[in-house]
Amino acid sequence: WLVETGVARGRHVVELGCGTGVVGIACSEVPALGALSVVLSDMDDDSLDLARANLTEMASKRTSDADADAKSWSALAVAAPPVVVCKFNWADPVGCLVEQLQPEPEGDPSLSSAEPRGVLVVGSDVCYNTPAAIEDLCKAVKGILRHPRWRGAEAEFVSVCGLRERTLLPCLLAAVCRHGLYVVDGEPEAMTPSVEAGTIAARHVWDGNAIGSAAAGGYVRFALRAAG
Repeated sequence: WLVETGVARGRHVVELGCGTGVVGIACSEVPALGALSVVLSDMDDDSLDLARANLTEMASKRTSDADADAKSWSALAVAAPPVVVCKFNWADPVGCLVEQLQPEPEGDPSLSSAEPRGVLVVGSDVCYNTPAAIEDLCKAVKGILRHPRWRGAEAEFVSVCGLRERTLLPCLLAAVCRHGLYVVDGEPEAMTPSVEAGTIAARHVWDGNAIGSAAAGGYVRFALRAAG
């Protein structure tokens, strides 16, 4: 989806609740995604260690595959986007997180048609089963999207989440509105669970039937921007 929409191209990328870091690492390792720089963040030390390990492994693989893969950064003779791994609690001020992103490049010939377009915040399975966690998530998203650094540039949050309880969807919608955020495509009511929730949940052993069950909310994909 990120490749098809090109939503990360020319933007700095911040992953919240990165866990393994797979989404943010993909933004840094896949030239087609076109990210300028990436920050992987999580509040859990073990998750951060895992993200660092995966990042190191991918960097090693990038070097070994450079000759074979014509679409790799090395084969394109362009440096891969810088990636920073840092600890961040959603309830904390976002300034320290934004500061981790690289300065805007000046006169970089590698950018060509990918001019800087602000920030893309991503989150995979970040709507946990407590209203307090959703509240903190929306607070952090609002803080990042409305940071002065992105004034006049595009700033957006994209997420795919498994909702373990049906009550979490209205809770999420309420928090989105409360923090001055809005759904980019259509009205908030368009955020409806995927009919494929059961199929997707079956691939996640740790969730079992929690997300695909009748009592759960299924999977939702949504994109948010900050009003004003």
